[in-house]
Amino acid sequence: MVPEFTITDAGGQHGVVEKVRYPKAGDPNPQVKIGIVSPEGGQITWADFDDKSDQYFGAPYWLPNSSSLIVQWMNRGQDNLKLLAINPATGTKKELYDEKQKTWIKLQDGGERLYFLKNNKNFILQSDKTGWNHLYFMDMNGKEINTITGGQFTVLKIYLVDEKTR
Repeated sequence: MVPEFTITDAGGQHGVVEKVRYPKAGDPNPQVKIGIVSPEGGQITWADFDDKSDQYFGAPYWLPNSSSLIVQWMNRGQDNLKLLAINPATGTKKELYDEKQKTWIKLQDGGERLYFLKNNKNFILQSDKTGWNHLYFMDMNGKEINTITGGQFTVLKIYLVDEKTR
């Protein structure tokens, strides 16, 4: 249902013409479903989302013990981010984290938002909810235990976590 948009790139010897599905103002948005299936194949378990809702999804994360799939969900206004744990057997969801901001929230992909600790009891969350990107120590139910970093600077990346001494 999403119209095609033509993109031209004059680079290279002959250039490239590419058609992508891109909704412009007033066009229908994509309808997205999240399905979970074994690598060997089999029945798809559909996550409990309304595929007709105006919503965005960021990169998903498997919990280290593979008991749940963590999905980043964002509303159309992009000012509300939720982390939801999806049961891979039933598709039911449980809210772990809900962040609302007055302005836009960056939907991080590629493993940037969450860092799971080896103890399977905690994770580190990156958020710019203070206006600066900082780190928060969380339990696996999404409860903030403490702020790890704070101040007028931005954390760019986690390189190493000393889990032994916390």
